[in-house]
Amino acid sequence: MKLKYDYWDRTRPCDIYLACSGKRILGALNGVQRADLTPRMCEPSTLELEVARIEDGEVSNFYDEIDSFMELYIPEFGWFYIEEPPRIQKETSQEIKSFTAMSYEYTLKNDDLVGFKINCGTE
Repeated sequence: MKLKYDYWDRTRPCDIYLACSGKRILGALNGVQRADLTPRMCEPSTLELEVARIEDGEVSNFYDEIDSFMELYIPEFGWFYIEEPPRIQKETSQEIKSFTAMSYEYTLKNDDLVGFKINCGTE
């Protein structure tokens, strides 16, 4: 995973797409207030997001669809999986959903390998 930086060593903004299970993209999120990516080598990477309900006087794209078991796609970094439901913070004038997404290899823990054989001398 290659991180891109600008001249002042800041990360560049990137598009974040919300998708249903099976990598079916619904569209881009436009109310992202904060996005922190923590890349890891031996464990799944984590992406922490905060999405505001109101952006530029209108309801943010797909705000109500953000829930557990949804997926996120960032073209520069790949796919992420939301396992837990988002926490809703109601501040004075703004409602914000905050959640943590894990990199897509995290979904391998749900696969059951019963009967999987490798190098057993059988075809």
